[in-house]
This record gives sequence, C-alpha cells and structure tokens, in this order.
Amino acid sequence: MGCGGSIAKYSQQGHTTITVYVTSGEAGSHTYSRDELATKRENEDRQASFLLKVNETIFLKNLDGYLAYNRDNLVKIVSLLRAKKTDIIYLPHCLDGNEDHRITHKLVLDACRRSRSPWF
Repeated sequence: MGCGGSIAKYSQQGHTTITVYVTSGEAGSHTYSRDELATKRENEDRQASFLLKVNETIFLKNLDGYLAYNRDNLVKIVSLLRAKKTDIIYLPHCLDGNEDHRITHKLVLDACRRSRSPWF
C-alpha cells in the first residue's frame, strides 16, 4: 500500500506496529498455484515486516479477488481494533483501482465506528 516508510518511522520511534493482510494475495499468477502463491506472498510480507521492525503480522486469509463486505469480516476487524487498541490506521483509498482494496477501506472505516460502540 506504499506506507512502508511510515511503518519504519513509527517502528524506529518505538511505537508498536502491526500489519494486517486481509487477503494473502494468492490470485494473479499463471506460474504458481494459488496455494504456492499465497505461501510466497505471505513469506514476502513476513520478510518486509521483519525489515520494517513490525511487531506483529496478521493474515486474515480471505480469498484474494473475492473479498466480501460481510458480518464475518466486520467482526474480525472490530475484534482486532478492540484487542490491539490502535491509534493510527493506514488503509487503501476508497477509489483504489483494486476491488478488494475498496472493500477493505469500507470494512475498516465501518469497523472503526463500530469498535467504539458498546452494542456491536
């Protein structure tokens, strides 16, 4: 998403940083099977997190290219927000060219609102 510089900065300043991957990026290859590509992408994500000194990397493992705005995904993200008590969140732009990114944007914004309320 292009926020590696900010992640590195916050990590260097001693802040706890967490990366959350909503999908594992297993779509988009004619060379690798979906399982092989998911493993490859997750390993790349772990290596990048190590280099950026990220404290925790979380994979929600939704199917790449088929992310849904639904109750299950909303509950997962609300639960994460409540458990991690985040102060700053980076997310894809609402007009991103990738549909999964646009849905992630909507899920995270809605989860932010809902995570503050006692009835959800």
